[in-house]
Amino acid sequence: MHIYSAVRWRLNFAPDVETTRRRITDLRESLDDREQQKMAGQQQPDDGSWGLGMDVWYLRLYYSVDHVKGAAGKPKYPLIFLDPY
Repeated sequence: MHIYSAVRWRLNFAPDVETTRRRITDLRESLDDREQQKMAGQQQPDDGSWGLGMDVWYLRLYYSVDHVKGAAGKPKYPLIFLDPY
């Protein structure tokens, strides 16, 4: 669902056709990977988000907010996706 949301966002708001096509390919491939599908709803250890497959920053935030609230402010991994680059 995360990759699908990112594709939808790109189709509506981003003129980058090449990246949109790449993300559609990513979506097709992810649907065949059951392990990746299971991990999609879990916090990601690399950046602390719940946005596996998201490449749009604010969508990573959007999909993480409810999980952070549910973790009572103590998620398992640090939320480094919020750090400035």
